[in-house]
Amino acid sequence: MEKGYLKVETFIGERLAPVIGTKVVVECQKGNILHEVFTNENGHSEMIPLNAYPKKASDDPWHVPSQRYTVTVTHKRGFRKIIVHGVEIFLGIDSILPIRMLPDPMGDSEPHEIFIPTRRDESPCGCPNESKLISVLAINAHSRDNKELIVPSHVRVHTSEENIKIPLKDYIKNVASTENVHSLESAALGANILLLASRVIEKVSGHHDSDRVLAESNFPFAWGRSIPGNVSKMVDEIWGYCFVTSDESGTAPICNNAWQVSANALAIRGYNPVQIVNYLCPKLVIWKFLEESGEEE
Repeated sequence: MEKGYLKVETFIGERLAPVIGTKVVVECQKGNILHEVFTNENGHSEMIPLNAYPKKASDDPWHVPSQRYTVTVTHKRGFRKIIVHGVEIFLGIDSILPIRMLPDPMGDSEPHEIFIPTRRDESPCGCPNESKLISVLAINAHSRDNKELIVPSHVRVHTSEENIKIPLKDYIKNVASTENVHSLESAALGANILLLASRVIEKVSGHHDSDRVLAESNFPFAWGRSIPGNVSKMVDEIWGYCFVTSDESGTAPICNNAWQVSANALAIRGYNPVQIVNYLCPKLVIWKFLEESGEEE
């Protein structure tokens, strides 16, 4: 069977420091142990090769299956055991699994289990398939004297269990990492992520610190989700830019399979991510943003 790859990164807080010597155990869905490795001085495991499903014969970018595994991380002392069920692995993709270690000084806490959803009802843009992106992109381009927007460096995500403080970029990487997005052409993937980032930025920009809380239901966020390498790289490449509406009547496309196929076709023809969005959404304009200095408190 063909392979995908997984690297586990263990750290404390908002990546304040790596956790060295964490034991990483990868099991298949039947419970058989496939790999046992330890994190290095950077808190990173080696790249772990894992079986991955081949692409479907139709090569449909909207329906590419992932192979799922269970990853357990433990430390000899001081940290709680964490078990992530349903870690996704894709054919030919290097994925990263970020694990925020939870302190457990007495060593008497129950394992912390994370379950990655097996089905997503939302498109990669984070909106229902039959919804349009209208108000969420309506940062009024005519109300600003310059094309710079200040966004928070960190956001708090309200999940069913806790509030998690993470860098805004890591949040966008997480919600962009759906099982369907990674197989798009690179430029189509970039266009998709630009629209997603635009929606997230509109949600958190212009608010006081106490309002920078995103509910789990705002976007398809799942703490403990693996991040495909091409998604992570693309977010890094487009970071600093988003799209806004050029007038109050501007609308973005319905985020469904048809839009993805169109974006993919344009990418094959040589369009870059910005050109794809401009072609499919002529009333959206590119906008530059800056991260505020210092972390949100």
